[in-house]
Amino acid sequence: MISVKEDSIDFIRQFEKLLYTSCRNMDLRSTPRIGYGHLITGDEYKVLGNPLGKSGDSIDEFKISKEDAEKLLIHDLKTLTKQVHENLPDLSIFMKQYQIDSILSFAYSVGLNSFLNSNIFDSLKNRNLTGTSYFFKSYIRENGIKKLDLIKRRAVEKFMFQTGDNIFSYIFSDKLDPYKTLDLPKGD
Repeated sequence: MISVKEDSIDFIRQFEKLLYTSCRNMDLRSTPRIGYGHLITGDEYKVLGNPLGKSGDSIDEFKISKEDAEKLLIHDLKTLTKQVHENLPDLSIFMKQYQIDSILSFAYSVGLNSFLNSNIFDSLKNRNLTGTSYFFKSYIRENGIKKLDLIKRRAVEKFMFQTGDNIFSYIFSDKLDPYKTLDLPKGD
């Protein structure tokens, strides 16, 4: 059984901006997020012991403490890890922990349904680690638009998947070229 390790939590925390107030993506139809990328469901009181807002508050006005954001992140990662394990029960048999951490980061970023419908998931089902590594570059768009933060995240996830190095700090230096890591043309 795969499990949530502190390294997994730290790795994901590096990418997910901590939101103390709920917000939506650019379109108002999207599900609001709070904390470290937590999708607000209304069931947060089950984890936190209290609801995010008061009766009558708009879902767009919820606030959260750092401690509660941490609780939701850990809960979300445990839930995601369990779901990934249910769909890939032998993952820990043929992969190293750093590869699992990389995959959990990817799955957390895109969401479980998108992960289960991804080329990365298909490659993992077939135990094709080379294919898995190759497909990180396919997930750098949001609403059809290439996003630099996704290019950087996928480059780090791919690099970690291949080497075991957590190179998050390299992203903000000249040590890692995310375009080269993902084999992407720069002007595209």
